[in-house]
Amino acid sequence: MLAGGLDSYLDLYLLGTLDMADRVLANGVMDGFAPGEGAVFLLLGSERARQALGPGPAVKVLPPGLASEPGHRNSDQPYQGDGLAEAVGLALEGHENGPIRTVFGGLNGENFGAKEWGVAVLRNRPQLDEEFRFEHPADCFGDTGAAVGPLLVGLAARAMQEQHLSGPCLAWCSSEGEQRAAACVTMDVGGRS
Repeated sequence: MLAGGLDSYLDLYLLGTLDMADRVLANGVMDGFAPGEGAVFLLLGSERARQALGPGPAVKVLPPGLASEPGHRNSDQPYQGDGLAEAVGLALEGHENGPIRTVFGGLNGENFGAKEWGVAVLRNRPQLDEEFRFEHPADCFGDTGAAVGPLLVGLAARAMQEQHLSGPCLAWCSSEGEQRAAACVTMDVGGRS
Protein backbone atom coordinates (compact mmCIF):
# COMPACT_ATOMS: atom_id res chain seq x y z
CA MET A 1 0.00 0.00 0.00
CA LEU A 2 1.20 3.49 -0.78
CA ALA A 3 0.26 6.05 1.89
CA GLY A 4 1.23 9.68 2.04
CA GLY A 5 0.33 13.31 1.92
CA LEU A 6 1.18 16.49 0.10
CA ASP A 7 0.56 20.12 0.85
CA SER A 8 1.72 23.61 -0.02
CA TYR A 9 1.08 27.11 1.29
CA LEU A 10 1.60 28.48 -2.24
CA ASP A 11 -1.77 30.25 -2.25
CA LEU A 12 -1.85 34.03 -1.89
CA TYR A 13 -5.27 34.10 -0.25
CA LEU A 14 -4.24 31.52 2.38
CA LEU A 15 -0.92 33.26 3.04
CA GLY A 16 -2.70 36.61 3.32
CA THR A 17 -5.25 35.19 5.76
CA LEU A 18 -2.52 33.64 7.91
CA ASP A 19 -0.48 36.85 7.76
CA MET A 20 -3.44 38.98 8.89
CA ALA A 21 -3.84 36.62 11.87
CA ASP A 22 -0.11 37.11 12.70
CA ARG A 23 0.56 33.40 12.21
CA VAL A 24 3.31 33.69 9.57
CA LEU A 25 6.81 33.98 11.05
CA ALA A 26 8.03 37.48 10.21
CA ASN A 27 9.51 40.57 11.85
CA GLY A 28 7.53 41.28 15.00
CA VAL A 29 5.74 37.89 14.98
CA MET A 30 7.12 35.69 17.74
CA ASP A 31 4.37 33.04 17.69
CA GLY A 32 4.27 32.15 14.01
CA PHE A 33 5.42 29.46 11.60
CA ALA A 34 7.40 29.33 8.37
CA PRO A 35 5.13 28.11 5.56
CA GLY A 36 6.64 25.12 3.78
CA GLU A 37 5.53 22.42 1.41
CA GLY A 38 6.04 18.73 1.09
CA ALA A 39 5.10 15.57 -0.75
CA VAL A 40 5.83 12.30 1.04
CA PHE A 41 4.69 8.77 0.27
CA LEU A 42 5.55 5.60 2.16
CA LEU A 43 5.42 2.08 0.76
CA LEU A 44 3.82 -0.09 3.43
CA GLY A 45 3.59 -3.85 3.28
CA SER A 46 2.30 -6.78 5.26
CA GLU A 47 4.41 -9.22 7.25
CA ARG A 48 4.06 -11.66 4.34
CA ALA A 49 5.39 -9.08 1.86
CA ARG A 50 8.33 -8.33 4.17
CA GLN A 51 9.23 -12.01 4.39
CA ALA A 52 9.14 -12.30 0.59
CA LEU A 53 11.88 -9.64 0.37
CA GLY A 54 14.28 -11.79 2.37
CA PRO A 55 16.64 -10.99 5.25
CA GLY A 56 17.76 -7.51 6.16
CA PRO A 57 16.68 -4.64 8.39
CA ALA A 58 13.09 -3.53 8.09
CA VAL A 59 11.10 -0.89 9.86
CA LYS A 60 7.79 -1.63 11.48
CA VAL A 61 5.07 0.98 11.90
CA LEU A 62 2.69 -0.09 14.64
CA PRO A 63 -1.03 0.74 14.45
CA PRO A 64 -1.54 4.46 14.98
CA GLY A 65 -3.34 6.15 17.82
CA LEU A 66 -6.05 8.48 16.53
CA ALA A 67 -8.02 10.96 18.62
CA SER A 68 -9.93 14.23 18.47
CA GLU A 69 -9.25 17.55 20.18
CA PRO A 70 -12.57 19.33 20.82
CA GLY A 71 -10.74 22.56 21.74
CA HIS A 72 -8.87 22.89 18.43
CA ARG A 73 -7.73 26.23 17.00
CA ASN A 74 -11.06 27.08 15.31
CA SER A 75 -13.29 25.88 18.14
CA ASP A 76 -14.95 27.78 20.95
CA GLN A 77 -14.32 24.81 23.30
CA PRO A 78 -11.47 25.14 25.84
CA TYR A 79 -8.13 23.88 24.55
CA GLN A 80 -6.84 21.25 27.00
CA GLY A 81 -4.51 19.11 24.89
CA ASP A 82 -6.55 15.95 25.51
CA GLY A 83 -6.56 14.83 21.86
CA LEU A 84 -2.82 14.48 21.37
CA ALA A 85 -2.35 12.94 24.83
CA GLU A 86 -4.96 10.31 23.94
CA ALA A 87 -3.49 9.66 20.46
CA VAL A 88 -0.01 9.17 21.94
CA GLY A 89 -1.39 6.90 24.67
CA LEU A 90 -3.22 4.76 22.09
CA ALA A 91 -0.11 4.51 19.90
CA LEU A 92 1.96 3.39 22.89
CA GLU A 93 -0.58 0.69 23.93
CA GLY A 94 0.68 -1.82 21.35
CA HIS A 95 4.33 -0.93 21.85
CA GLU A 96 6.49 -3.42 23.77
CA ASN A 97 10.07 -2.57 22.76
CA GLY A 98 11.09 -0.49 25.75
CA PRO A 99 10.80 3.23 26.33
CA ILE A 100 10.60 5.63 23.38
CA ARG A 101 14.07 7.03 22.71
CA THR A 102 13.26 9.54 19.99
CA VAL A 103 10.15 11.59 19.28
CA PHE A 104 9.47 13.16 15.89
CA GLY A 105 6.92 15.89 16.54
CA GLY A 106 4.72 18.03 14.36
CA LEU A 107 5.65 21.29 16.08
CA ASN A 108 5.77 24.19 13.64
CA GLY A 109 6.92 27.08 15.85
CA GLU A 110 3.53 28.18 17.18
CA ASN A 111 2.91 27.74 20.90
CA PHE A 112 -0.44 26.01 20.25
CA GLY A 113 1.30 22.69 19.43
CA ALA A 114 3.87 23.03 22.20
CA LYS A 115 1.11 23.24 24.80
CA GLU A 116 -0.55 20.02 23.67
CA TRP A 117 2.80 18.23 23.42
CA GLY A 118 3.48 19.23 27.02
CA VAL A 119 0.18 17.66 28.11
CA ALA A 120 0.94 14.50 26.09
CA VAL A 121 4.39 14.15 27.72
CA LEU A 122 3.00 14.53 31.23
CA ARG A 123 0.27 11.93 30.67
CA ASN A 124 2.51 9.40 28.88
CA ARG A 125 5.83 10.00 30.68
CA PRO A 126 6.35 6.42 31.96
CA GLN A 127 6.66 5.15 28.37
CA LEU A 128 9.24 7.75 27.31
CA ASP A 129 12.96 7.34 27.97
CA GLU A 130 14.15 9.71 30.69
CA GLU A 131 16.44 11.45 28.19
CA PHE A 132 14.39 11.04 25.01
CA ARG A 133 15.54 12.98 21.97
CA PHE A 134 13.04 15.36 20.35
CA GLU A 135 13.13 16.19 16.65
CA HIS A 136 10.85 18.78 15.02
CA PRO A 137 11.90 19.02 11.37
CA ALA A 138 9.73 22.08 10.66
CA ASP A 139 12.57 24.18 12.06
CA CYS A 140 14.58 23.11 8.99
CA PHE A 141 12.04 23.28 6.16
CA GLY A 142 8.88 24.91 7.48
CA ASP A 143 5.41 23.57 8.15
CA THR A 144 4.60 20.92 5.54
CA GLY A 145 0.89 20.75 6.37
CA ALA A 146 -0.77 17.47 5.39
CA ALA A 147 2.60 15.93 4.47
CA VAL A 148 3.93 16.12 8.03
CA GLY A 149 2.57 12.76 9.29
CA PRO A 150 4.17 10.53 6.65
CA LEU A 151 7.24 12.78 6.66
CA LEU A 152 7.86 12.22 10.37
CA VAL A 153 7.32 8.45 10.10
CA GLY A 154 9.63 8.33 7.08
CA LEU A 155 12.36 10.33 8.82
CA ALA A 156 12.18 8.05 11.87
CA ALA A 157 12.33 4.94 9.69
CA ARG A 158 15.24 6.18 7.61
CA ALA A 159 17.23 7.34 10.65
CA MET A 160 16.88 3.89 12.24
CA GLN A 161 17.71 2.04 9.01
CA GLU A 162 20.89 4.07 8.59
CA GLN A 163 21.69 3.62 12.30
CA HIS A 164 21.69 7.36 13.03
CA LEU A 165 19.12 6.70 15.76
CA SER A 166 18.26 3.70 17.83
CA GLY A 167 14.57 3.00 18.23
CA PRO A 168 11.92 2.86 19.19
CA CYS A 169 10.60 6.18 17.91
CA LEU A 170 7.28 7.96 18.22
CA ALA A 171 5.92 10.24 15.49
CA TRP A 172 2.96 12.54 16.10
CA CYS A 173 1.11 15.34 14.34
CA SER A 174 -1.93 17.55 14.81
CA SER A 175 -4.27 19.12 12.30
CA GLU A 176 -5.72 22.62 12.39
CA GLY A 177 -9.03 20.94 13.23
CA GLU A 178 -9.84 18.11 15.64
CA GLN A 179 -7.67 15.27 14.31
CA ARG A 180 -4.59 14.12 16.22
CA ALA A 181 -2.41 11.09 15.38
CA ALA A 182 0.66 9.26 16.68
CA ALA A 183 2.49 6.06 15.71
CA CYS A 184 5.41 4.00 17.04
CA VAL A 185 8.17 3.12 14.60
CA THR A 186 10.52 0.25 15.46
CA MET A 187 13.18 -1.89 13.79
CA ASP A 188 12.37 -5.45 12.79
CA VAL A 189 15.76 -7.07 12.25
CA GLY A 190 14.26 -10.23 10.76
CA GLY A 191 13.00 -8.39 7.68
CA ARG A 192 14.41 -6.23 4.92
CA SER A 193 13.90 -2.56 4.08
